[in-house]
Amino acid sequence: MSGYTKAEIDSRIAASAGSPSFTEITETFAAATVTDDWNPASDADLIRVDRSGGPAGDIISFTGLTLAIKKRKRIINVRSDGGIVLFDFDGGGSAPANQFLSVPWGGNNSPGGTSGGVKLRPGDSVDVFYDTASSRWRADRGSLTETQVNLAGGATHDDVAVAPCGTLVINQDGGSGDIVVTGIALPLPFDRAKIVADENNTDDVVLNHLDGGSSFQFLIPGGADFRMAPGDVVDISFYKDGFWLLG
Repeated sequence: MSGYTKAEIDSRIAASAGSPSFTEITETFAAATVTDDWNPASDADLIRVDRSGGPAGDIISFTGLTLAIKKRKRIINVRSDGGIVLFDFDGGGSAPANQFLSVPWGGNNSPGGTSGGVKLRPGDSVDVFYDTASSRWRADRGSLTETQVNLAGGATHDDVAVAPCGTLVINQDGGSGDIVVTGIALPLPFDRAKIVADENNTDDVVLNHLDGGSSFQFLIPGGADFRMAPGDVVDISFYKDGFWLLG
């Protein structure tokens, strides 16, 4: 039977030892800036993004990523003081072949007022892959994505419909008083997610315990409604009997 000799195998291992297939880098950017055609220093698998200046709390934004050889990457926000946004901005900013396509994030916050993108809070990450059919980068829906729903204060909201996401941000859209949510409509792509009360809200978000207004209700340990001040975060998981379980 033919095959490599031990000496040949050892030689191939030694030759590849100096060229690891997995690489990682850290890149820094000033906050409150938008980068087109982002060209990282190397074709790394994992890219950490940090702030090198600019106002703390302001976002660092990207409209596209240059393609080298590797077509799948993980981007991590290692900042402690603000977010990172990958804008879905087809038609401007970056060259078409470098742009992000159909990355699911609600809101009209991208350049030119178009909607869509992935927002990474401090510590969050997202996997992106290059779709050769559309010649665009896409966010892996199996990794963290964020969507926003706009709900009025002083009102009760049943079976809130959301786009596919791993993080649901509840944003106060007018009104005054508690933003009461009795449940989240199915389907969601994950059986676990997190809810964030937007830090710019004026009033609290309240998740009602076993409220009959929704088909898919919240099951809250202790049996009391769950109050979220602006900026609060809570994990939820889908329980087999059709309830969202907190914690």
